[in-house]
Amino acid sequence: MIQTETVLNIADNSGAKSVRCIQIPKTSKASIGDIIIVSIQKLNPKKGLGKLKKGEVCYCLIVRTKFKVQRKDGTFLKFNENSGILLTKKGKILPVGSRSFGASIRELRKKYNDLVSKFERIF
Repeated sequence: MIQTETVLNIADNSGAKSVRCIQIPKTSKASIGDIIIVSIQKLNPKKGLGKLKKGEVCYCLIVRTKFKVQRKDGTFLKFNENSGILLTKKGKILPVGSRSFGASIRELRKKYNDLVSKFERIF
């Protein structure tokens, strides 16, 4: 579960290393597949496109959480870190980066088909 003030790692090549959750629309906690509002905390100067600045506010799609998520068949999924993919400021489902790193779950394919077409290799 992600709540406000949670620090997430970034799993794409947008140039950000970590972000802090500042708001979760409509609820108090978020899970995999939810879109949250984040503030950029650390940047990676060697990677990325150079479009982002520290303290900038963006949207983020959560792709991995430490909290376990149950599938319909009864199995549980749990990752070692909280991470997400940065989206454009207007909240459209358009990623800032061009690649995604690490594992993601197949439930994201059903929910965000447009985003998956950008990162087809990771699913």
